[in-house]
Amino acid sequence: MARIRASDVVFTGAAALTVAPGAAIAPARWSATAARLSRMDRLCGLALVACDAALIDAALAATAPEWNGERTAIVFGTAYGCYATNEDYYRGVARDGALGASPRLFAYTLPSSPVGEISIHYGVRGPTTVLANGLVSGVDALAEGVAIVAEGRADRALVCAADVATPLLSSILGGAPLVDAAAAIVVERTADASSRGATPRGRLVGAAAAFAADGARGAALRDAIARALADADVAEPALRKKLDGSDVPGALGAAPLVALARWLAAGEHDALALVSAGDDGGAGSAAVVVAS
Repeated sequence: MARIRASDVVFTGAAALTVAPGAAIAPARWSATAARLSRMDRLCGLALVACDAALIDAALAATAPEWNGERTAIVFGTAYGCYATNEDYYRGVARDGALGASPRLFAYTLPSSPVGEISIHYGVRGPTTVLANGLVSGVDALAEGVAIVAEGRADRALVCAADVATPLLSSILGGAPLVDAAAAIVVERTADASSRGATPRGRLVGAAAAFAADGARGAALRDAIARALADADVAEPALRKKLDGSDVPGALGAAPLVALARWLAAGEHDALALVSAGDDGGAGSAAVVVAS
């Protein structure tokens, strides 16, 4: 990962939602009509509602003079992507053959579908990235979004993570109860945020990822945390909060970003937090965040 210069980038908006599997998504603050959700699959609906809530939190609208779709990026992280939609699609094929192949569902059998919907909705034409890195996807997306802005490839980024639960996926993962979850964070250049009078919620001061070839999740996670702390030049005792998603059980790859979005929204000033995730495949990611 590129070295992040803390003074260059800030978070100006954050939002998160968790929904019981099958329950209606209630976009209480969504700036578009709820009917728009009816044609999307659930993953796209969760991601779009979370992004919209984060933009409202950032007091930033796609119709504002300072909005430039060419200079806006989207980074989307997910552990299981369109798995739930694939289930629905192939269930129809298995039941009815070719006649059961739903064209509407087929359009969403890609983990990048949420990026497409977000791009259409907000006229985003800057860099777009999808990270399907298992349970570390949300943390990786955060670091990638900040890097894109810090390196000048975009003026702002919508960082989002989302996952959708199904009974079959729960059984595959050992029967643990799962929830549908999404979180979004608006990342902007400090100068742009200042010029429009935005209040920063926080910033990223260090990030790292690690991988253990033998699949040792714990070793990779410890390595990633040590590297992130070194990158931030922070000693572990200085951390006010450790956000690993454990307080958002069943949220899969979105869990750490949900926890971070909630913490940022709480407004703990000048507090350091460690956001981390480890995957059974032997991957680990960590980021050090300071709430402003």
